Amino acid sequence: MTFPFSRSFTASTGSPPCPPPTVKLATRSFGEENVGIYFGWISAAHQRGAASAAWIAGLIRVDLGDYFLAFTLAGCLCIIASVMVLFIGRGTKLQPVPVVA
Repeated sequence: MTFPFSRSFTASTGSPPCPPPTVKLATRSFGEENVGIYFGWISAAHQRGAASAAWIAGLIRVDLGDYFLAFTLAGCLCIIASVMVLFIGRGTKLQPVPVVA
């Protein structure tokens, strides 16, 4: 079911879904020689975060009887992440120190 949707999305927009912008950002941040390992860790962290969020939402549902607090916390985390995104790439660029031979 997912494959036909992703193929139709790719055909309609002319570009594949999410990975290329993410890979390009990781390449600029970590360099071409390191992008594979870092992108793997980024993907693993994303999956771990998604699993823990679902588990915590389930615990909240069992304890309180509804998902209101879980959705409220998720919304607050989204707002915090949105503010953090504004600061991506605004730090100082580190320049390599020349080595005297």
